[in-house]
Amino acid sequence: MSNLLQMGTDFEKKLKERAASTENMLNSEFRKLEESVDKALSLNRQKIRDAISEHTTSVKQQLDTLSTTVSTQLSTTEAELSRQQKNLLWQVIKGRVLFPALTALSVTGGIFLGCWGLIQWQESRIAKNILTIREQENTLAKLEAKTWGVTFVNGENGKFLVLPDG
Repeated sequence: MSNLLQMGTDFEKKLKERAASTENMLNSEFRKLEESVDKALSLNRQKIRDAISEHTTSVKQQLDTLSTTVSTQLSTTEAELSRQQKNLLWQVIKGRVLFPALTALSVTGGIFLGCWGLIQWQESRIAKNILTIREQENTLAKLEAKTWGVTFVNGENGKFLVLPDG
């Protein structure tokens, strides 16, 4: 029995040693596994950070490019809109202000020129008539001088020659 007891004690001892050895081996393997998982997580974390940073940089570049493109197109559109607005304003001014004003000015100028021409024509006629009257008065004065004051009278009772006194 002592042999059996000895064997039981040895077996228990070996079992404890084996349990301790297994525990140490498992602890060592768990530590290695934990370190490996930590490394993998750290590496993945860094890869994820790098990917996020790269994606953020790419998106920022795309947004900057898009912003520049939109700004350029907006400037072009504003310039075109301003040009169209000026063109439309000029068309409105021409159609509603300038052409009617020029037409009214032309008609008024035509009327004034026509009136001026008529006045000039009447003035020349009046001047001619005045000259004719003066010539006739001169002729009459000459005739009176030659006829010694004899006058011709056209009255109700007929036509008479009136002789001067004397």
